[in-house]
Amino acid sequence: MDTESSLRLFAGYGEANITPEPGMPMAGYINRVGKAIGAHDALKARVAYIDFGGEEVVLAVLDLIRVDDALWGRLASAISKATGVKEGRILIAATHTHSGPEVSTGIWSTQELMVNDREAINEYLRTLEYLVTSASLTAMERSARVAEVKVGIKEVSGVATNRVSSDGMVDKELTLMSLEYAGGGRLLIINYACHPTVLGPDNVLYSGDLAGLTAELTRTYLGADVIYLNGAAGNVSTRFSRNKQDFEEALRKASILADSAASAYVNSRPIHVGPLHVKSKEMELRLRPPIDESLINKLKGELLKRLEEARKSGASPSVIRSLERDVYAVNIAERRNKLLKGVKSVRASITASWLGDEVALLTFPGELFVEYQLDLKEAVKPSTLLLAGYANGYVGYVPYPGYSGKGCYEELVSIIDEGEYPRIKEELIKLLTDG
Repeated sequence: MDTESSLRLFAGYGEANITPEPGMPMAGYINRVGKAIGAHDALKARVAYIDFGGEEVVLAVLDLIRVDDALWGRLASAISKATGVKEGRILIAATHTHSGPEVSTGIWSTQELMVNDREAINEYLRTLEYLVTSASLTAMERSARVAEVKVGIKEVSGVATNRVSSDGMVDKELTLMSLEYAGGGRLLIINYACHPTVLGPDNVLYSGDLAGLTAELTRTYLGADVIYLNGAAGNVSTRFSRNKQDFEEALRKASILADSAASAYVNSRPIHVGPLHVKSKEMELRLRPPIDESLINKLKGELLKRLEEARKSGASPSVIRSLERDVYAVNIAERRNKLLKGVKSVRASITASWLGDEVALLTFPGELFVEYQLDLKEAVKPSTLLLAGYANGYVGYVPYPGYSGKGCYEELVSIIDEGEYPRIKEELIKLLTDG
């Protein structure tokens, strides 16, 4: 990295503990019973501020299930007013933990909400706005000159599996970017695609699960500030690799990722860093036609019968879990049919941020299937891609072309018309590769 570039690149880190008080409804599992009774580990807001010659970006990653459109707009506005960074340069993502509080009160809420639940969520969001804004200011105030940027990649085994099919596609790569400060210390950004759902619906303790625990372990291993970006994890989880669904297993899986991050760092290579370029695009995505009510009722009856038979026959936990998810999907589809009545489309904001020519950060507001990520990485080679899903809004699951008709959970609950999948792929590649 040349001296001129080093002198022009600054970065800083800030964080906040965003763990709510016990008693909030939790997000992620429709079959979870009860509300949060406490915390196993702290939920965090981890924020990076980057400035290259006056071109600024704020990247905030929250240990939450999602950052829906309302929350994104609220936080981006508050951060912009506090820091002066333009809203279009503020990227806000969720790690997608299923062991955090509910943060949506509309279509995306996991369960039906009572009046007191909505009040608790709204009160939490007010606190969250203050905490994330404060962490962003801290990141800006603590920014220091970066002497070197390095990138490392490590293949991971034993964590991510394709949850639609045990032998389906995954992205084995954990990608790491390190910003090395001139005065010592570093900021690490980890990118790995996997649903952080080691913990199951029986858990009623707040936790960052796989993503949050990985960030904290990596911080301990490498003595660095760490941000964890979840990638295109729509059809990827630990379903076929985990031995159980408890905190011991979550820590074991996080240890594998933290070890991989340490290895990626040790073997990382310096890259040349040029100007910071940010490009955004708003997409209008057609919604799928409503699922016929008679079909929903038929599916629900068939699935409930199969689930009951599986339980009676002593089927494996993975088979029962898969059937439970299918029942869950039908219930969600039924609910969203009602909430989206008359709605024809939804807007999705995507952003590509290039730091020179060698590394790009792409954000997408939802749960892309992992095949998109593999295609995008191929499209930008030999450059390095960091893909942040669950960022700057939320449109739900986006299956990959070719999954239509397979009847998987993700396809059943997706609100996006299947005819849009090829266009989404095309627009993402175009945003990354055009000029």
